[in-house]
Amino acid sequence: MFDDLNLETLSDIDLSIISYIINNPQVASLMRVRDLADAVHVSPSTIMRFIERTGFDSFAALKVEIKQHLLSDKHRINVSKVKEINHSEPMVFGDDFEKKIQELATRIANARITYCVGMGSSGIMADYLTRLLNSIGYMSMASKDAYLPVLWNTELFNNDNVLLVFSTSGETREIAQMMQTLAKRRPYTASITNHHHNTVAHNSDLNIPYYIPKDRLSFHVDLTSQIPVMYIIETIVRHLHQMRIASKETPL
Repeated sequence: MFDDLNLETLSDIDLSIISYIINNPQVASLMRVRDLADAVHVSPSTIMRFIERTGFDSFAALKVEIKQHLLSDKHRINVSKVKEINHSEPMVFGDDFEKKIQELATRIANARITYCVGMGSSGIMADYLTRLLNSIGYMSMASKDAYLPVLWNTELFNNDNVLLVFSTSGETREIAQMMQTLAKRRPYTASITNHHHNTVAHNSDLNIPYYIPKDRLSFHVDLTSQIPVMYIIETIVRHLHQMRIASKETPL
């Protein structure tokens, strides 16, 4: 639906509207202007300005486009999304991306341990960062289970340590419940999610969002690209390595 747009020219609000529509096309196709505005926490006038900026004649025209997208994509795997995974194309992050990366890197550098948590593909990303952190001398532990062992580790509740949560949707039930439980005990929590309007992001002290169209075939099959997450991970690790060199510690 939005393949021809230059995402770099859009605001964070525009990107959050696009993300909501892409992630919830069936619901969005039935919404009124006010319904969509309420769903993404903006005003109806913001939705209408979004319509104008994205080249649609009216809100009705956008709904027609969403319905056509649903019909054309039903029971079909799109294997031609070269643009989304082409490294020559700029990946879309928030304006404060560098600042947030620096903040998280500093937190990890000062922590005794960093706990990385995720499920499914996000669990693989959590494990990837843990391996990289351990390889350059920062203690880290990964958990792909939202229940054990992370909730039983009392070190987790030390605000000097870091809990880093990976979640593509930010709404995975087990992860969201874990975040709500831990919020009462106030560990320092950071998250990496696809857009920033979700439960995990809202329950985080620091959220680093990225913006990429969702590619979910069913409840259990999610093909959404993890390339932006890998970029974030490797950027964090490079920051940490440079910080160690700058402090004249012996790099590993």
